[in-house]
Amino acid sequence: MRNRLSVTRGHSRAKREGAANLRHSMAPAESRLWQKFKSNRLNGLHFRRQQVAAGFILDFYCHSCSLVVEVDGDGHTYRRHYDSERDQILAQLGMKVLRFSNDQIRGDLGEVTKEIWRAAQADLPRPAARTADSPRSGHPSPWGGAIGKGDRNG
Repeated sequence: MRNRLSVTRGHSRAKREGAANLRHSMAPAESRLWQKFKSNRLNGLHFRRQQVAAGFILDFYCHSCSLVVEVDGDGHTYRRHYDSERDQILAQLGMKVLRFSNDQIRGDLGEVTKEIWRAAQADLPRPAARTADSPRSGHPSPWGGAIGKGDRNG
């Protein structure tokens, strides 16, 4: 099982403020991708934008599948070594990092979102197999079973 990183606590005020500023001044390619992510539009996945984690500001982060999506503009051409080291650190924390260029997002956003969905599916927690005595509704319960009509004790 992966170690889940707390992405909401223990970060400096400067990092949190920097992330907030970046949310208000997103690059056009980031903004296009955010339109596909916001309100859980990518098959129900919840992405956060400009999320602080492990001392880094991540372009997009989905906690349920530990997926980081980075949008690389022209400036990343000169930062490949830094980006590689950063990706390795995030991988050691159990995160999968996908990188896309501005050109990829502008040129074929549909294919980009398909690739993100495939990567997310590979890392989403799998529901437990149903047994003969499991509830019928199939709605997941935080206690490991399923909750349906008539399943409450009492």
